[in-house]
Amino acid sequence: MHKASLGHIPRILVFALLGTTVLVLIVGAYPHHSLAARSDDLGDRVLGSPAFVVAMRIVAMYVFVLASVVARIWQGHWLRKAGPFEVSDEVQTIKEERDKLAREARDAKRDVERLKDTLANSDGLIRNLSQQLAALQNARTGKKLLRLPVVRRS
Repeated sequence: MHKASLGHIPRILVFALLGTTVLVLIVGAYPHHSLAARSDDLGDRVLGSPAFVVAMRIVAMYVFVLASVVARIWQGHWLRKAGPFEVSDEVQTIKEERDKLAREARDAKRDVERLKDTLANSDGLIRNLSQQLAALQNARTGKKLLRLPVVRRS
């Protein structure tokens, strides 16, 4: 054998294994005995027929596989490689970066709220000190002096 045909051997084995697995599942899903032939009831005949039993077993396998895939996606287990396509760790890196930025944004928002409260307290203190200073100057001179404007922030 030359080198070009050696690459096809694993693919052939994979397809043969896949085909055998599907065949075993179909044969295993088909009931070997049935009680439907012994009963005269139409419901028993329909529900006990080999075709119906096979269909229900296939549906049950499909639901199980679908539920497993959804659970893995929900838990963050990502498909890494499918044929020639490969997903690197960039998805996990992006997710971690998004979470980090969300935490930083929450911390920054908390800091902004704290600074707003501090600024409001400072404005109140400045206003009170200005009023006290004006009252002291008025008491000393007996005149009403020019009041400094206080900047109010909203």
